[in-house]
Amino acid sequence: MQSDFKESNSSAPISFGKRLVAVQDWLLIAYAASLSLPITIPWIILTIGIIVGLVQIALSARQKTLRLSVPPLAVPIGILALVYFVSGLCNGGLKEASASVGIMRTFLVYFWAFYAFDRRTELKAKVMPALLCMGAAGGIAATIEHQFQLHIGSFKYLQGTGFLSGPMAFAGVMQLLGLLSLALLLTGSYQKLSGFFKDKKVFIAITLANLLGVLFAFERSAWLGFAFGALLVAGLVSRKLALKVVSVGLVIAVVGWFALPAVQARMGSILRGEQEESSRQRMEVWISAIDQYKSSVKSEIIGVGPRKFSPLPIQGPNKQVLDHAHSNYLQSLTTTGVVGLFAYLWLCIASLKLAWQNARRNRSDEHLDKAISLGVFGGIVSLMIAGLFEYNFGTGNVRLAQWFLLAMLAGNQTWYQFGGKADHD
Repeated sequence: MQSDFKESNSSAPISFGKRLVAVQDWLLIAYAASLSLPITIPWIILTIGIIVGLVQIALSARQKTLRLSVPPLAVPIGILALVYFVSGLCNGGLKEASASVGIMRTFLVYFWAFYAFDRRTELKAKVMPALLCMGAAGGIAATIEHQFQLHIGSFKYLQGTGFLSGPMAFAGVMQLLGLLSLALLLTGSYQKLSGFFKDKKVFIAITLANLLGVLFAFERSAWLGFAFGALLVAGLVSRKLALKVVSVGLVIAVVGWFALPAVQARMGSILRGEQEESSRQRMEVWISAIDQYKSSVKSEIIGVGPRKFSPLPIQGPNKQVLDHAHSNYLQSLTTTGVVGLFAYLWLCIASLKLAWQNARRNRSDEHLDKAISLGVFGGIVSLMIAGLFEYNFGTGNVRLAQWFLLAMLAGNQTWYQFGGKADHD
């Protein structure tokens, strides 16, 4: 792709432009590391990164070298934003419409990271160690947290939460990072990384630590989604690996059942056919969501509004108020109607298509881009399956991670640009 910065006799603009590129590179690495940390940190880094990016664009425009590619998922994202706007407008006026679109601010990371990766694809190999090492640290932290009952917050979760505030956010991020590290390990593409990350024993340890995060999140929907995602990733590499993954998974399930009481606590009631507290709560909020959806013709078409889901007080041992439908699909249907559900599904399918096309384009199993594509493909499938029972699409930590990874896939592809076709394949 054509450089954003034009060579000239004046050294000052070039020097400043190069400094901006270096700053943006480090911001991307820092952002990748921050995804396993409290959400305020990635937001601060993202905000700085967007400002630096806008300065880069202004400098390129001044030098008449500006050339912006169209991100491949821009259209489905834009359609979903339009649906949010219309739904908010119909359920509260212009102010509510603007606030409803504001819910989608997490998608800003996709556009910021896309333009960075589109210009410098070598950043993927630099970002990966920071991303997976911090994920590994979060997995180890969750293990210690659960085993020694060391909870960072005041609420004593049965699950581990790593460095994040709650188990659902932690589980979603660890699904993505666990499947990404697994894809790099199974394909052998970790050898494309630098330094000691090329060492197989080192990378196995990093992968296992990320998988500990999935295990000790103790989210049943995350376990289900991850199992499908892992089998899918392994199967796309080879049938033998798929069989090995199934065998290892069964061993982990048996050992976890006998060694970790929390596994029995989370799974025992389901295996016995009993409806425990969390299942009962889900049934109540699902019924409430359907009732809200059916409340009027308008709600069936365009929903009750992205921010208008009626909170449901839950009675029982853990009294709480649920302000979402505990399902990506029911939440979309209730808040944005049939139109919004189709827009959300289109976005999911478009994301899967992008990952699948990238995986198919890179034939070699050891190609880093192919491994990332397989990992992201499995991660999206995992989140979609878990999203049957969780509203992970509305979890900020998860979206900031998911759309950062999708930006890696979107960058440096053959897509149309404003003003012409991309000059890179």
